[in-house]
Amino acid sequence: MINRIVSSSLFYFSDHLIWFIKSKLYLFSVFDKILTDQNLVDDEDCEIISINISKDNLLTICCTNKFVYLVKLKDSRFIVVGKYLHQKRAVTSIRLSETNEIVLFDKFGDAYSIPITFFKVDYIYKKDKKQKIDEFCDVNLMGNDSDETIFPKMGHLSSITCSVKSCILNYLFVGNKCGKIWVSNSMNLEHTISILCGHDDAITSLYEISLFSKSNSYLISCSLDKKIKIWNYSCSEEIDSIDIEVSWFNFKS
Repeated sequence: MINRIVSSSLFYFSDHLIWFIKSKLYLFSVFDKILTDQNLVDDEDCEIISINISKDNLLTICCTNKFVYLVKLKDSRFIVVGKYLHQKRAVTSIRLSETNEIVLFDKFGDAYSIPITFFKVDYIYKKDKKQKIDEFCDVNLMGNDSDETIFPKMGHLSSITCSVKSCILNYLFVGNKCGKIWVSNSMNLEHTISILCGHDDAITSLYEISLFSKSNSYLISCSLDKKIKIWNYSCSEEIDSIDIEVSWFNFKS
């Protein structure tokens, strides 16, 4: 039985390979051939659940300690620029640059829109030592404590497993444990545009691709049902499905 679905742990972004093991981040520069690593938290029991990367090199990282971290990728190193303690364990997160908010999805299927000013920072961990980061922080990322109650913007009937924001339109794609993909308006999370149904098990990853032009954009979904599907999400249509289950054959000599 799978108790927790971990989002993809290996990424290629801006000429770097990024991955995580437990609570440690790794960064490999493809050009310089330099490998760096950093402990995100000083807690052996804490593990990273998921990572999402925005165009401006900002990582949003969800951990088992209920914290969501903002980490800047700069000069081939990780710089923690903010953290937020959510009331429930967030499983995936996305930064909305248009509204300067972080959307969190928790294991109960709820989505929350958190202002980036709610993220506060006081230190980073590098080489297992605490270091002040005042010299690294961007002013607009420095957060403040807030007593404001955060209410969910939308809810699902199943646990969220992964999410991705469209690079073309104001669309937000969210996969859940039941195998459904919710397409929502990133500027108005309460507005569900469509629900893509076709998988028989939990969605493990989502990717948006453009063929030839931005007007030809499609969504690729992977699932524990061992299928990869291609969707024309603009008209809620399944284009193709690939069964990746390996079948073994007995060949006669």
